[in-house]
Amino acid sequence: MARIARRAAVAAGTAAIGMAAIVAFAVPAATAGAAGTAGTAGTASVATTTAVSTAPATGKPHVCQRLDRFEQRGKTAVARLGAGADTKGSVAWLEAKAEAATKAGNNDRATRLSERAQRRTEALAIFKTLGPQFDAVIKAHCA
Repeated sequence: MARIARRAAVAAGTAAIGMAAIVAFAVPAATAGAAGTAGTAGTASVATTTAVSTAPATGKPHVCQRLDRFEQRGKTAVARLGAGADTKGSVAWLEAKAEAATKAGNNDRATRLSERAQRRTEALAIFKTLGPQFDAVIKAHCA
């Protein structure tokens, strides 16, 4: 289900970028074309556009704000995945659920839960190795 949601988000983002590109290139051309046809013969009109700054009021580039949010999400994911069996969604919680399913005789559910716990263990390892690298990038480019 999460995979489908990610694909939908990527498709929506791609569509938004495509529409922004179309608007960015079509609007100035349409404005120049309309101004050229509305003008008198023999005079050329020039369409002017104003640049919009992407730097926020804090003085940091916009990408640094996004990196800060990504860093925060990564830290909360590491905290949740590494938590104990009483925290819903953690690796230990999934392993406890798999053990309870095995005791109840529901082997299919136990297999699915243990496979999910294995994937989350791998994801936790990736988060822990990328965390310091991500911090170094933020420190180098956004400090």
